[in-house]
Amino acid sequence: SENDITDFIDLSINDNLRSEGMKDQKNVRWKFIENPLGPANYFFFKNKDKIVGRILSAQYPGRLVLNKKYITYFCLSDLYIDKNNRQISNLKNLYFKCINETKGIIFHSSNENSEKFYTKILGLKVYFKLFSCGLPISTKPVESYKFLLSIFYKVLIKCNNLFIIFIKNLLNAKKLKIKISENLIFDEEMENLLKENYDKGESFFYRDKSFFKWRYAIYKKKFLIKVYKQNELIGYLTLIKSNVLNLKNLILLDFQFKKSLSFIDKIKIKLEIINIGKNQNCDTIYTFGNKKNKMFLNILGYPFFNLPDKILPHSNPMFVHNIGNLDSDDIEKVNFTISDFDYF
Repeated sequence: SENDITDFIDLSINDNLRSEGMKDQKNVRWKFIENPLGPANYFFFKNKDKIVGRILSAQYPGRLVLNKKYITYFCLSDLYIDKNNRQISNLKNLYFKCINETKGIIFHSSNENSEKFYTKILGLKVYFKLFSCGLPISTKPVESYKFLLSIFYKVLIKCNNLFIIFIKNLLNAKKLKIKISENLIFDEEMENLLKENYDKGESFFYRDKSFFKWRYAIYKKKFLIKVYKQNELIGYLTLIKSNVLNLKNLILLDFQFKKSLSFIDKIKIKLEIINIGKNQNCDTIYTFGNKKNKMFLNILGYPFFNLPDKILPHSNPMFVHNIGNLDSDDIEKVNFTISDFDYF
């Protein structure tokens, strides 16, 4: 609730958290209180009347679609314990209290600090891994490399940019129509696309107008790409601009398609994304998804490159709880985007 924000931020400030948003009242309020599906479940423990550990389960975006059923979904978020209270017993008690008292299926990932706790100590199953891809637009991402390596990658990036211009002029995908807008409204066309995927038995997280309005409220620069073929909406993508790791990044936050695209159509869409990134003076384009789902296959491939975990802050294994009688094979194939939990 509103009364918890001060204690939440005090705990965040006590340590060198990478996520600056967890030290900002406006961001915390948006993330955990203003969600149209209701405030997050907040679990914590105290030492000498002071909160020293916390974890939350929040509805991002609230409904999982699986085998033509809607299932209540939560994202486990912001597990954090003060350095002086990080005994294994405290971690386990807090974590399992959240899992056991949250009424719905839970998805969550890990960072470089928590991954060992989940996999080694708790022995949790990794249902799938989120696979990263993207593109350096400027040479800034490689400026910290060793001298010769930096020169090599700078030349490579510039040559690739020239080649992208060449193929953009060469390709002519007349049958594909793309509309780009900075006004992100979840309209009837998009709702019908999701309903059609629901009827086909696709696995994904359901969105609606209120979720869209809330999820993108904090971003100053955002874009909606709608893809048409023969005047029919066959997919949409959302992009936001975000400064992370001292870089200006264009983040592909969400995507949904009703069919697999041709090789040419995939390139055409990604060239439009690159054009937006260049116009916004971004240094990189980045996204991730589940390779076991066919929608993400429309994103993978040139001119985007696969990004190995070793060059990223951490990998993104996905853990799932409270699945009940649901088929784990279906869960492993879900279309999972950045919009489906609390990154960026």
